[in-house]
Amino acid sequence: MTWEERQDAQTVVFLSEWEGAPTHQQEAEKILGYPGRLLSQSKGNYNASYPDHVVVFNGNVFAGKKSPTKIWYGDLDLTAGDKERLQQLSNKLGLILYVVREMAGRFDHEFEPDLSDPVAVIHPDPRNKEVV
Repeated sequence: MTWEERQDAQTVVFLSEWEGAPTHQQEAEKILGYPGRLLSQSKGNYNASYPDHVVVFNGNVFAGKKSPTKIWYGDLDLTAGDKERLQQLSNKLGLILYVVREMAGRFDHEFEPDLSDPVAVIHPDPRNKEVV
């Protein structure tokens, strides 16, 4: 299945399963895991188990400063290692990453995200290539 066919079909397929998938999304999947990842089937139980964690359920990750593009979505626990994985991804891509809540990156904001109140902004290590 090509990238275009997947977009037309709106099917759930892992990015690594077809040729032509955007490279940034493939890298995000390699580092963060499959899109749509769930931390728990119960948000309430997860929050009760980890009350001090910074958790973003149904989060969206956008890359790039000039024209941010969604590269990943799913549950993130920034306290339990996802912040480090996001830093690794930012360094690999050489792009600023924005982590936003569900409503800021879906529906009306799928292609024009609301970045006015991001949960996290991850800058690439300045020793990496130029920020795009």
